[in-house]
Amino acid sequence: MIQIKEIVKVRNLLLSLFAIFMVLSWGLVILCECQVLTTGCKADDVNFNFISATVMELLTLCTIPLVLRLFHFRTIKAQLTSQHHKALAKWGTVRMTLLGVVTLANAVLYYLTMNAAFGYLAIISMLCFFFIFPSLTRCMNEAGIEDDEEGTDKA
Repeated sequence: MIQIKEIVKVRNLLLSLFAIFMVLSWGLVILCECQVLTTGCKADDVNFNFISATVMELLTLCTIPLVLRLFHFRTIKAQLTSQHHKALAKWGTVRMTLLGVVTLANAVLYYLTMNAAFGYLAIISMLCFFFIFPSLTRCMNEAGIEDDEEGTDKA
């Protein structure tokens, strides 16, 4: 029972990170679409467009598979099974932060350059958040904790 309380605390931390990145991303979209913030100020800078597009495409293409498969690496899986909530808090935070930073960077670069590639990358990375959404069941499964109610149903 103590482990479940700790997992709930970790889940709340991860939900907070999820909410922070969603609010920041959607807040940026709303502010730019309502023309509160200036957009397109780097649209004419060809070098900036090329370099930032290349870097962000590579970064996004490397980050998304890493984030989605992070808990399947042997060392991280071993930490999750031995330290449960501490490892889940640490690696869950790393996972949310990596994806959140990539999403925000793509959104910011989209509104700086008005290059559609950044918009697509931001949408794809934002959709990936829902594959790592920190529900209680997912947190317990990733930490390797069996629910007491599930254990009695199986017996």
